[in-house]
Amino acid sequence: MTAKEGLGSKIRELGERLKKGQGIEDEKHFNKIISWYYLFFIAGVMTIHLEPNLFTIFCLSTASFVRWTIVAHHVCHGGYDFTSSYSRKTFGVGSLIRRMLDWFDWILPEAWNIEHGRLHHYHLNESDDPDLLERNITGLRRMKIPTVFKYLIVCFLICTWKWFYYASNTYSHFLRGNQDSSNNPKVVTLMSIFTGHTPAWWNTLMFFFTVSVHSL
Repeated sequence: MTAKEGLGSKIRELGERLKKGQGIEDEKHFNKIISWYYLFFIAGVMTIHLEPNLFTIFCLSTASFVRWTIVAHHVCHGGYDFTSSYSRKTFGVGSLIRRMLDWFDWILPEAWNIEHGRLHHYHLNESDDPDLLERNITGLRRMKIPTVFKYLIVCFLICTWKWFYYASNTYSHFLRGNQDSSNNPKVVTLMSIFTGHTPAWWNTLMFFFTVSVHSL
């Protein structure tokens, strides 16, 4: 057995041991987190008619953040497959209703499962990682513009990256299928569409017209 095979064997053994250790307490904790999500969401919706206020903004943004980074992320990784309600095989997929109820987001769940769950995590910080930040902002670093404008661009991306980069990039990988980034070295973003640096510009542009009804 090689060192790589030995490591893989130990990781699988650890995974099986941890999987067997999951139970009712884990499900109760997860349901508590989901309850907090609903609390923030309802509070935000109930106060949305008021003048713009930080409370509504905080509640709605927190609810959206929790639904993605805690609920959707952990479920789509299979962390709660042992429950009857939150399996990655049914969460947000299969119909538009399931998508709206489970994870009504810019990111298509099926696309997330391929780009993030497979390509990203199987190639963390490697050249085949589609989310390798150092590579993805190479064009920005090389731009012959004043540094202050580069900082402004970064500020824009901080506020819009999920819509501007992540949704379109994950959808592009979804259209291509479960392929390594090495076979598709161009990371597809809206910027790459506008600059003509990607051959998949049409498919990615269609994302904005089809992602909301893709599961119909």
